[in-house]
Amino acid sequence: MPTQEKWTNRLTHQDRIEVRITKRGKEVLHFSVQYLAEMAGEWKPIMRYDTAHGGPHMDISRPDGTEERRWLKISDPGVALNYAISDIQERWESYRAEYERGRR
Repeated sequence: MPTQEKWTNRLTHQDRIEVRITKRGKEVLHFSVQYLAEMAGEWKPIMRYDTAHGGPHMDISRPDGTEERRWLKISDPGVALNYAISDIQERWESYRAEYERGRR
């Protein structure tokens, strides 16, 4: 029977990563890794990796509400999950800056 895990990793008081994973044993079936930033008192979804829509991909949010989807060349959900967490931890500041540039 699949199990679910969920946690939040605070990067700063205005930046966090939310992780949700569905597993069967040690096998990752589905996941969502989302970077959120607090701006003007509101939490904004800046970008997300997940396995919805048929496979691992990332969705980059724009301030106007549109999203850009980029498919990963990684088919294994477990490998994609690790990549997603590492990528956001390493690049969240640039993702935030790109989003903020779009607000101007």
